[in-house]
Amino acid sequence: MLASLTMDFVGDTLYGTDVEISLVGVHPGKTSVTMEVSMGQGGVETVKGRAVLVFFDGRTRRPTPIPNELRDRLTAY
Repeated sequence: MLASLTMDFVGDTLYGTDVEISLVGVHPGKTSVTMEVSMGQGGVETVKGRAVLVFFDGRTRRPTPIPNELRDRLTAY
């Protein structure tokens, strides 16, 4: 579940020009993972973003620990 999303616009992003998106950081916690992204055009960063995703039990709708196998894969990234 997406718990938080922030975007900082640090430059102009122009319509009609390709936007490159890079995942620059993955930080798993006990029940959530924070992902940091960079977006830009022509090698110039125009947007910095951060998303927090919470792993949860679909029946109870409560946060639950990230399974170890998934945490290991996220940590390796």
